[in-house]
Amino acid sequence: MSYHTRNRALTMTYDETLASYQRLLEANPGKAMQIGDDCYAVLINGTLCGAYTNLDGAVDLGTTFAFDREAWDAECECWEGDVSGMQTAFCIATPSLVALLPPAAGSNSPNQGEKEC
Repeated sequence: MSYHTRNRALTMTYDETLASYQRLLEANPGKAMQIGDDCYAVLINGTLCGAYTNLDGAVDLGTTFAFDREAWDAECECWEGDVSGMQTAFCIATPSLVALLPPAAGSNSPNQGEKEC
């Protein structure tokens, strides 16, 4: 996030947003950060990815995806599905972190480092 002069607003870019997600997740290993109603940012093998929730509301690492610059609304400074840049900024300023569940025995889970996004 870039801070401008006293009378100007905070601005966010796609790259700054992803860098913020990366920093927060690196500081909180084994956690996912909520970035939308049903969407989380996660680190898999050091790579920043998005992941959706399953029907129970848990982070589903089987649904990981790479963040897409085309989904960023530069004018509103937020993801296309967000209400406003305020929602995106709020997720970074007051992160909601959840522990990633360990994989079930015998499963081939991204938690085990076998999947990339």
